[in-house]
Amino acid sequence: MLHVRIVADGYTSATVFANQGQLLLNVLIGVVLPMLVALVTHRVAAEWLKGLLLLALSVLGGLLATISVADFHWKDFLTAFVIQFSSAVVAHFGALKPLGVTGSQGVIQQGIPAGIGGSTTPTRVGKGDNG
Repeated sequence: MLHVRIVADGYTSATVFANQGQLLLNVLIGVVLPMLVALVTHRVAAEWLKGLLLLALSVLGGLLATISVADFHWKDFLTAFVIQFSSAVVAHFGALKPLGVTGSQGVIQQGIPAGIGGSTTPTRVGKGDNG
């Protein structure tokens, strides 16, 4: 992975993620992640569950993208994770949900009836029921 070292006034330095192919791959993974979340969750699943699943998939994707290079650096993992998660959120709210691809009324979730978080029937115990 190509690293660019910036030194300002000799006091601070930062490693900049500069591999364009890796950057593009992370953005494309981020665009696909909302569709993957829509595939594995139920249409009526709670928003926090979908968000948590998106966060977990972003962590996994960032880890896999970082492991794919020869040497592992935490800064590269955090950069890949942030790029994937932020591009997933932007893609979902900026393009995929308005176009009707993702979201609870999207094409993906209407076409697939099952998924995690789909319990819609509340369990109630009536008066006099002890078991």
